[in-house]
Amino acid sequence: MGGVRVGIDVDGVLFPWEDIAREVVSRRFGIPTPAPSSHWHYLKETLPPSAWRWLWTEEGQNAVFSQVGRTYPGVVEAVSELLKAHEVHFVTHRDPRRATLHTATFLTLHFGRHPWAGVHIIRNSVHKHTLAHWDAFVDDKPETVWKFLEQERAQVFSPVRPWNEELEDSLNLRRYTDPWEIVEALT
Repeated sequence: MGGVRVGIDVDGVLFPWEDIAREVVSRRFGIPTPAPSSHWHYLKETLPPSAWRWLWTEEGQNAVFSQVGRTYPGVVEAVSELLKAHEVHFVTHRDPRRATLHTATFLTLHFGRHPWAGVHIIRNSVHKHTLAHWDAFVDDKPETVWKFLEQERAQVFSPVRPWNEELEDSLNLRRYTDPWEIVEALT
């Protein structure tokens, strides 16, 4: 593998966790589907506490993460192109006990045609920027993006999502609406 070392988050970048979580909670609890998240903690603040807690149970995580066929538009093709030219690691904050098989199935289904450099399924307490020296990283969570920007080492990419509007383009941060923008920037 050549090129640069690229870390790519899964949820919110490749996998539409927020959309799926809203749908499964609505079905499970018989409540109207919550509006799309307007900020990072929106679902936690909007859902009944019992519904939020359920999302993080084994049953809730299975209901969400088992939907391995779902992706954001354009990400499969763009990431497949990155896999051909760069050392790509998939890095996700998921409970390793409950989400490893779903994560592997998702990645194999969509990105199994090209080799990956690694898969890191880590608890929320592990900071992604500490796992390796990244040349580029793709993440949607504002807190994670800011941690990377503090390091001033990696080129950071973040998809434009309603829950991360406070992020702004800067020297090391590039917001994108089309994942092919990452491919073009790293080529």
